Amino acid sequence: MTNSITVYAVLSAVALVAVIMPIAIIGVDVIPGVCPPWYAVLQVVCMLPIVRVAFLTRGSGLRAAFPRQGRVDPR
Repeated sequence: MTNSITVYAVLSAVALVAVIMPIAIIGVDVIPGVCPPWYAVLQVVCMLPIVRVAFLTRGSGLRAAFPRQGRVDPR
């Protein structure tokens, strides 16, 4: 029981970071003079796998595999 709570907490943290990180990267890149254009492009390219992780961790597959403690699947 404790293990599933820990896995759910870790997946929730990864999902949260994967959603916030691309927003923060874009926020920093749009500030004029903070980084050169080539670096902004590099950050956007490196952000693409993080966006994929955000979609995977927010998907129904992981929620079904690691349900919250005490919740019953309605199906």
